[in-house]
Amino acid sequence: FDGLHSTRHKFPIKILPKDDSPPFLINNVIFELCEDHEMLIEKFMLQASDMDSSDDYVLFKIIKSPQAGEIIKRTAPGLTGYPINSFLQRDLFNGTIYYRHLGG
Repeated sequence: FDGLHSTRHKFPIKILPKDDSPPFLINNVIFELCEDHEMLIEKFMLQASDMDSSDDYVLFKIIKSPQAGEIIKRTAPGLTGYPINSFLQRDLFNGTIYYRHLGG
């Protein structure tokens, strides 16, 4: 740009991924619960870290469902919640992930 004239140029930009380290567990606490009860899964019970990404976006996937219950997400107090098969660590930090014991 010379004050009077301007030109536009297109050129390729290649972005190289930085995410080459897998997340690792910090906390993975075993807990017990009476039949037909629920428990909030808290940060001190389950937590992971990822060196390349925000820890809020660490994804937990439930590969094998619990034998006597289910993992649920409750988005507001007083709601019953709904079963899930994955959740983000920020969901744990926000206090929305519970284990519900179904008895048996």
